[in-house]
Amino acid sequence: MQTYYDTSALIALYVVEEHTGAVEAHTAAAGVPIMIHHLHRLEAENGLRAKVFRKEMKEAQCREVLDRIERDIARGLLAPTAVRWGDAFREARRVSTLVTRHSGCRSLDALHIAVALHWECRLLISLDDRQIKAASLARLKVLDLRAP
Repeated sequence: MQTYYDTSALIALYVVEEHTGAVEAHTAAAGVPIMIHHLHRLEAENGLRAKVFRKEMKEAQCREVLDRIERDIARGLLAPTAVRWGDAFREARRVSTLVTRHSGCRSLDALHIAVALHWECRLLISLDDRQIKAASLARLKVLDLRAP
């Protein structure tokens, strides 16, 4: 079964957070590369730089994490995968119509769900409440690794 990692789960693989261990354990057990796309890269890189801004991380740590991500792409642990962005945005609009009024999801949440559907993923991993609720409403199986 193809698995979609939202950006919150991806960042937890590279920055020690409360649920990093659970995400690492699941990823190791799955034993397959994690599909990523341009939006993942932008959100992860921007999120890491925001941690520097908020003084949650030093600039050197940020650079090291960004370098680790690049190494994991080169090693095939992260697999850049094509997205037909026009189709993804159309699907995100459809998803938004179905789930936003019930979940409060953001447009980027809907876009992540749309890409997961485009890739025919049946499982979405997230650490974000709105993303989890919206993906469930879109009939994706969701793995909330925050649960005990």
